[in-house]
Amino acid sequence: MSTIITSMELTEFKQLAIKLILEETASDITSLNEKDILTKNLSKLNVESLAFMEIVMELEDRTNLTVSDEQLSGDPLLDDFLENIYKIDQ
Repeated sequence: MSTIITSMELTEFKQLAIKLILEETASDITSLNEKDILTKNLSKLNVESLAFMEIVMELEDRTNLTVSDEQLSGDPLLDDFLENIYKIDQ
């Protein structure tokens, strides 16, 4: 059975992910805001793949979640990606 964590915790998780991504993006960060970045596909974030994997590992370390290879496949919107990896199997 899969459960989604409460909105507050999910919001904090998304804010952490956004902060880490903004630190690594080659895009002009003044043109990105929280709403804008969440609606971008992962491929449009302008983050090198190695840096993106480091971000994923950092999120895993801070939240004790595990991101599967399946969750890393495709090119979802950042918001969808974050919500998907924040599900916890009980």
